[in-house]
Amino acid sequence: MQLPTDVEHAVRILQHAHKHADNLQTTRNIADATGIAYAWAMKLATQLAGKGLLASVMGRRGGYTLGRPADKISLYDVYKAIEGDLQISVCIESGRGCTRSYPGACGRHMFFCEMQAALIEELSETSIADLEV
Repeated sequence: MQLPTDVEHAVRILQHAHKHADNLQTTRNIADATGIAYAWAMKLATQLAGKGLLASVMGRRGGYTLGRPADKISLYDVYKAIEGDLQISVCIESGRGCTRSYPGACGRHMFFCEMQAALIEELSETSIADLEV
């Protein structure tokens, strides 16, 4: 299993904003410092700001800063801001049955539920501040 590239880039953007918390960061600054294409950085910064993980300041001297302290932004917050709720298998999606058309939960159901819960817990317990180098 691999995190989506958008989520990885969003984490890098938030780490950059955390590292430079004393200065507003323009999308150009963010793109150049993180190696993320400008248009992609703009899209992700807008999404992160829309979810309150980044704060946007408009104007000629505007830019982005963290929307809340880095130790209060979990990796799961980032994941949800970009991808929505984590669902590692269609088997355990709310309202969906087993992909093999079983009437109830299939034999993999409990395994996937436990795996997803553990992953969400790990992502929820790790903050942007925890990733400092």
